[in-house]
Amino acid sequence: MSSVVSGITAPAAVLPSGVARIYTESDFTSAARASLKSAGSRPGQTWSRTSQENARDLLLGELRTRTTRLSEAIRLYEIPDRSTLTTFRVASSSSPDRFMASAESGTTTGLHPFQVNYLARSQTNSSIRLNGAEAADLDSVTYSYDSDLQGEVGEFGFDLTVGDETHSVSVRAVRSGIRAETNRDLLEKIGRQIEAADDRLATSIQTHEIADENGNPVEWVSLKLGTRTGYEDLGFSLADTIGDMVASLGLDRTGSPPSPAAGRFDGESWSSWTNDVALDQGRISVSLLDATGSGEHIEVREGFQALLDQTKDLLDEYNGYIEFLNDHRQEIKRTIFYDLMTEMDHRSRDIENLGLSARGDGRFDLTDRFTQTLAAEPDRVGEELTGDAGLFTSIKAVLDEVLSRDMNMYDRQIKTVPRVYRGSGRLLQGFRTGLRLSVLT
Repeated sequence: MSSVVSGITAPAAVLPSGVARIYTESDFTSAARASLKSAGSRPGQTWSRTSQENARDLLLGELRTRTTRLSEAIRLYEIPDRSTLTTFRVASSSSPDRFMASAESGTTTGLHPFQVNYLARSQTNSSIRLNGAEAADLDSVTYSYDSDLQGEVGEFGFDLTVGDETHSVSVRAVRSGIRAETNRDLLEKIGRQIEAADDRLATSIQTHEIADENGNPVEWVSLKLGTRTGYEDLGFSLADTIGDMVASLGLDRTGSPPSPAAGRFDGESWSSWTNDVALDQGRISVSLLDATGSGEHIEVREGFQALLDQTKDLLDEYNGYIEFLNDHRQEIKRTIFYDLMTEMDHRSRDIENLGLSARGDGRFDLTDRFTQTLAAEPDRVGEELTGDAGLFTSIKAVLDEVLSRDMNMYDRQIKTVPRVYRGSGRLLQGFRTGLRLSVLT
């Protein structure tokens, strides 16, 4: 492992099945800055350049925040069928940038004081970053020749402790021969062995595009290790027993111990090991985004007008997201915008028939026709917007794919290389023939 960059990645969202857009592994990727945020200023680096890079970091952070918020708003949005429309409830947040809420039919209406003191935090360990294509070269054990592989093989071992259970894990590293492993191969193998030893843990390979000395993108990889859903309260650790694989890869760097979310609802304390909280005997669901101060509340309302207001709020969130992408089109790559416009164009006739009016820059508004359609045909509106192939469902798939990627991949200021975009054919044909939605470039 001749090249190493240390760093812990941000949590990656799990892609839902049926994501509408498919990319090759490095589609629309770019060379991320060789200087990571943690590296600080280099000799000769000007204050102006450092300031510009910090500004881009803040902008990409806002992109992740806005993407997460819109994705969660869509997840919590639902349209009832006609039979439950009269008992349908809508829960609204006094601070949607910090928490969002939904309520089941029949929930008691009114204001509910709500406070978040802490977010839930599960343990996550991440290895150092390695050049994914370079040959793996751990040298703390003696390698011996394997005639089947026609190369050298080394045996490593470590103890994996999860909660109060300890497992012995062994990993064979192949350094040469017909199956010589790259750094990526080795990290993937370690991940498989960890999951086989204890299925309460999940591993994933995180990829990072970092520029080489010529400004060309090079893929660096790290191994991320955490607990699966339902086991967020478990802590874990890794310790070498044979060789120093765990220590040399940084997997022995224990992250913060798990801790639950906590706060108050209707004057009573609550806690949860996840940031999706069920309150009021499960009738109110809350998605936590950040801690709050006092004075916040969840309002539960009933009836058609509450549903219509919630729909307007969701569209305001979406329009604000599109406006953000348009305002920063010189800094943020247009791939997210193009993906969303493709979904809009694909459903333009259905959207228009529902009563959603396109503004021409990617945003759209509710018309009186939508109000009438929702009142008369809620089942149809629900299928068109939140069904398996609905507009909001497809938009959420695009957003979740964005969240699964390193935000640096959307930095337009970084040098890029030509890539094939598999989903662009229909959109580009639309450009040639003239879309009803004008795309800003």
